Amino acid sequence: MVENDCAAEASLQITEDVLTSYPFSVTASGPEGRVSLHPIGGDRYSSLGGTYLAQAGTVELLAPSEPGRYELRYTATKGTCIVATIEVDISAIEASLSTPEQVEGGFRFPLDFSGPEGRIAIFNPDDADYNNYNNYSYYVTQWDNKSLLAPSQPGSYEVRDYDKNGGLLTSNPLVVIAASVRLETPASVEAGYD
Repeated sequence: MVENDCAAEASLQITEDVLTSYPFSVTASGPEGRVSLHPIGGDRYSSLGGTYLAQAGTVELLAPSEPGRYELRYTATKGTCIVATIEVDISAIEASLSTPEQVEGGFRFPLDFSGPEGRIAIFNPDDADYNNYNNYSYYVTQWDNKSLLAPSQPGSYEVRDYDKNGGLLTSNPLVVIAASVRLETPASVEAGYD
């Protein structure tokens, strides 16, 4: 006979509002297992993120990018059975991103933002791939220096703010113009001197 924890007592509790793209805490009690978040009615492979739990305690999960109603599941390791579930309402957040409309190529420019942690990067406007920021500078939003380095090539670009899930929070168009060359030299110098 296979030993399992399918009849074990278990519970899940969330004591805070859950917001898209932000971490949230879950208090769980029960057997060794895994706490995971799923779409309502999703199968066992539909997990949107989860964490292992050796004993009763509090774990942290990252909320998905899309608001809505989800299911939190506690799955016992022994028997691979769900021993507790609760439904979770995840509310939308608002993120903001402020950048200049036009910058000179190859120069740093300031940015301001609010919202969850993630990554802000410069993209070609037609490129939808989260990971393809063409070696332009990017900014991880928990850093302190709020600036990006403009591409050296003039053209139209897009500055995008993504959360840790890879979900697009907001974006701004960016026009990069040719940098004006400024070279200052003295009116005259003596021969043979630096």
